[in-house]
Amino acid sequence: MLSRIVAILVCLAGLQVICSAEDNPRQEKADHDKVSVTGDQTLEFGPFVLQGSDLKVRLHSKGRRSIVISGKARLVCGYTRFIAQSIEVSWKNSDEMYFNLWGNVEIQNISGQLRMYAPQAALFHDQDGTHLVLQNLRQGTVTLLSTANQKTTELVAVKIDVCSRDSKTFRVTATDLVSFDERDRRLTDQIRFEASAPSEYDIFNQISKVEFEIRPRRSASAQSQKISKTEFLQLLK
Repeated sequence: MLSRIVAILVCLAGLQVICSAEDNPRQEKADHDKVSVTGDQTLEFGPFVLQGSDLKVRLHSKGRRSIVISGKARLVCGYTRFIAQSIEVSWKNSDEMYFNLWGNVEIQNISGQLRMYAPQAALFHDQDGTHLVLQNLRQGTVTLLSTANQKTTELVAVKIDVCSRDSKTFRVTATDLVSFDERDRRLTDQIRFEASAPSEYDIFNQISKVEFEIRPRRSASAQSQKISKTEFLQLLK
């Protein structure tokens, strides 16, 4: 009799494990599409925390999702914050994610102490990896600042392409370089804000190496030159 009871309990335990395994994918999907609004009118949707005067969230067929934020738009993903007048995001997974940002764009990352300014920016994927392109309007410029080891590096150009090929390395390509300076870190250089939960969608969070690539100002056919940050600074002195 005792052995029969033990056998029944073992069967029930196995059935519970199977049911839990079946429920987990559904639970993960539900969490991924979860939408909630906090007391300060902040909207949380999947891996993103959103703020703005006008928010639109859509679920599309084949698993694609999209967000449109207008009016002092804020979007936080992990340790990265995007600020602009308007932000549009579309994604299916971390390898199929597209950002378009317009108007007084500022991008901040806590872990890498990165800060970027541009009139407009776009994030997208292609065969070379993940790109963040900072673009100007008319005759404007864009700026990238990086703070490390008590030093802040400031890169100003007409266009900056930040490319991540392997999730560990950033290649920073400046088109029509305006200036490249290094100075002592200031208190105002430090980036602080309330981060969201760590996310695979935060492309800046695992970067450990930065490479710079110089493109000639006039000749588009000339070869680009890859150099280290130290060599770049020595070249400009």
